[in-house]
Amino acid sequence: MTILKRKAPPLLVNPTARRLDQAVPVGATGHFRGPNILVDGDMEAAGVGAWIAGSSAVLTKGTPALFDGLQKMRVGYGGSSNPSARQDVLSIGSTYRVTGCAESDGTAVPRLYVIGLGDIWTGAASAGLQFFDVTFTSTHARFYLAHTLAVPGHADWDGLYLSLES
Repeated sequence: MTILKRKAPPLLVNPTARRLDQAVPVGATGHFRGPNILVDGDMEAAGVGAWIAGSSAVLTKGTPALFDGLQKMRVGYGGSSNPSARQDVLSIGSTYRVTGCAESDGTAVPRLYVIGLGDIWTGAASAGLQFFDVTFTSTHARFYLAHTLAVPGHADWDGLYLSLES
């Protein structure tokens, strides 16, 4: 086993692991995650067709990737407050774990959002990678990547892995 050291806490890595979503935190019990239920969570697909834009968001892919692979997805302001990208992949009452990273343009505050729960993770309005690892029980089918900006700006996302825990 090797220790992977990045801007996040150290991770124990399966010898065949090549991605953040295959790593488990140091001291973890060895619980392995189910499949990623997000389509294009790693942001490597061409285009943004797997994501639904909300609040007039402008969704684009760009380089370099924030963490893994070649691309990231940008959720940009398009004229309305709280721009977002979503996928309708959750089941009410099920427990999920989401990991990944975001980066602000220095103004936008990146956040993960589920209707009925509100923000399940809120980042900071500062440049630099912001890693998250959140477990939640869903109250709605929609899973959002968003930011709290009512003026031009953006938040970038990469390496998202959403798995069913129970």
